[in-house]
Amino acid sequence: MNHFPMFLNLAGRRVLICGGGRHAQEKIARLLPFSPRLHVICARISDEIKAMDGIVTEERPFCAGDLEPAPAFVVVAEEPSLSEQIAALCRARHIPVNAVDLPELCDFIFPSLVCTQQLCVGVSTGGASPTAAIYLKEQIGDLLPSRIDEILQWLPQARQTVKHRLPEAEVRRTLRALVERTFAEDRPLTDGELETFLKNP
Repeated sequence: MNHFPMFLNLAGRRVLICGGGRHAQEKIARLLPFSPRLHVICARISDEIKAMDGIVTEERPFCAGDLEPAPAFVVVAEEPSLSEQIAALCRARHIPVNAVDLPELCDFIFPSLVCTQQLCVGVSTGGASPTAAIYLKEQIGDLLPSRIDEILQWLPQARQTVKHRLPEAEVRRTLRALVERTFAEDRPLTDGELETFLKNP
């Protein structure tokens, strides 16, 4: 496995998409929830992409100047020879690039994602089996509490209470037990339940 899993804050950052068809549309749909500034440049852009909110489109051929200012990364979804040209330009400028269906040109890959408002889990097999990655994503999704977002929004406050009330040596064990209980009950604890829990975690 050569791909290091890293969660990148894309909010407000420019991401360049060089492609205007189905593959580009799929990548755009996956990126949009993370609030990047998506810039799509391609000689031919589908009506579906043009109709998507939150993106800028330019229906024209790509040129090297499109890499300035440098985007956070580039996604290339064009025919192979053009993808190779764009990937080479990106590498010369140290800009990470993902070339759809051309793994040998990719600096990074898109994992299968399980996402809620507060949680994001990525699964990758390094390209060995996308089908296995999708299967594992589905299995993970089935394991999550249905109220996972409420629990995760509540836990920071509970964590502060635990840290103020218990000796440092007990904090980690108590937080682990607290997470296990909230996941098992599929909900945050009430104030009274938390008080009782801290007396006998």
